[in-house]
Amino acid sequence: MTKKIQITDLIPFLKPGFVAMDSTGEWYWYKKQPKQGMVRGFYGIDTSANPKTDFQALSVAFDIEKSEKEWDQTIIKVTRK
Repeated sequence: MTKKIQITDLIPFLKPGFVAMDSTGEWYWYKKQPKQGMVRGFYGIDTSANPKTDFQALSVAFDIEKSEKEWDQTIIKVTRK
């Protein structure tokens, strides 16, 4: 079995924006802070933005540990130091 990555381990490699886990346990990177809503089949997070530039699925490429928190408690701001 492969060891899962912690989302905090990926943050130094991501562009500025936000990361959050939706209610299905999938992690996404967002250009702007995600808001509550249900759009385009993603539960708990408003994904009405342009998917090619405003949010990207991280769980497709990485085996990221799921959080037990509610989606709005998983939002992490990504900044450059």
